[in-house]
Amino acid sequence: MKLQEIPCNEIAKRVLEIALVQEHSIRFVGTHTARLLGDWASGFGLKVQAIQPCSCGHLGDSIKVCLCSPAEIRRYYNKNYLGDFDLALEVPELSGEKVYKMFLGEIKSEPEEKVLERVKIAKKILGSIDPKKLDENCKALLRAIALKMHATYYQLEIVLSVAKSICALARDSVIKAPYLAEACQYLPKERE
Repeated sequence: MKLQEIPCNEIAKRVLEIALVQEHSIRFVGTHTARLLGDWASGFGLKVQAIQPCSCGHLGDSIKVCLCSPAEIRRYYNKNYLGDFDLALEVPELSGEKVYKMFLGEIKSEPEEKVLERVKIAKKILGSIDPKKLDENCKALLRAIALKMHATYYQLEIVLSVAKSICALARDSVIKAPYLAEACQYLPKERE
């Protein structure tokens, strides 16, 4: 299946693009679409986990009601969310209307080939980016991530590495605060 055939939002495709640049590991949380994205990503050798948000699969669903108790959700989380992943994304299923419009071709997704070409160019740029050369805005943002999100050393390294991938995709040679901010969005979060 081609990437443009997977019915998902553009954020999910952006995360895949970022992951491919430096082979970041990725966790997709969702149902059918999460599995399709995981299958596609694993075809490129990425470490991937595609899991449901809970044992019934409906936690956070706007249509179906989750039947799991808080204790069951915690047990499911502790059992299935193990392992370190660089990126994490909750992948909601698209509305029937959006899937229908994609099917008719009214909503077009970017061709897979264009995404892979951008990744190829970004990989060539990576070597010229010094992740330790940060301006004061970037240092302040990293400090805020460490203090407010209680990020670990490992998580800060991941944010910086993901920001480097985003920087390369932008065909830039210097990591900037917006790249760090975007990278921070994809950091795996603790579930309550």
